[in-house]
Amino acid sequence: TSGGASTALAADSHCRSPRGRAAGGSSAERLRTIFCTSDALRTLLGRDVEPLVSDIIRAMRPKRVSSGEVVFRQGEIGDRVYIVDDGRLQCTLGRLDAGGVEKVCEYGPGSVFGERALVSREPRAATVTAVCDSWLWSLSRDVYASLVPCEGPEGIGELGSCALLAGLLLGQSSIATTAPRIA
Repeated sequence: TSGGASTALAADSHCRSPRGRAAGGSSAERLRTIFCTSDALRTLLGRDVEPLVSDIIRAMRPKRVSSGEVVFRQGEIGDRVYIVDDGRLQCTLGRLDAGGVEKVCEYGPGSVFGERALVSREPRAATVTAVCDSWLWSLSRDVYASLVPCEGPEGIGELGSCALLAGLLLGQSSIATTAPRIA
């Protein structure tokens, strides 16, 4: 129906952010800004990111996800990190004890998620689903390991591994990202 189509368009335009693709500029420029300002990415690299940024950006792959599409599911083994270029994604936890799903947060442009996959072969801690049509960038664990010199466990710098381990021990599902999560 035409009413349903206009509702879908309204919801999709609500997802657009002036910080993402709609803001213009090249993808490389937007990714460079995210890499140079993201605490999560700086922690994972465990060093000054600037010398590595160009190589990492060239290695990243774009991914378009449709509204309602699952990026990854809780329990799957992760092999890549994602950066939101445009759109919104919802992070949920399945609660078997409570018999339902709990919304944890939403990610918008500039957010980094799934970073634990670069340093751990543990199952994904949550499910991430697109709230609307979204554009992501991804970097696989194998490419990351080939680009980032190995100085600590699983190829991350010693500082990065300690920070990530501390976050895991404190029960944080991810390291803080540059862009605030949308509650």
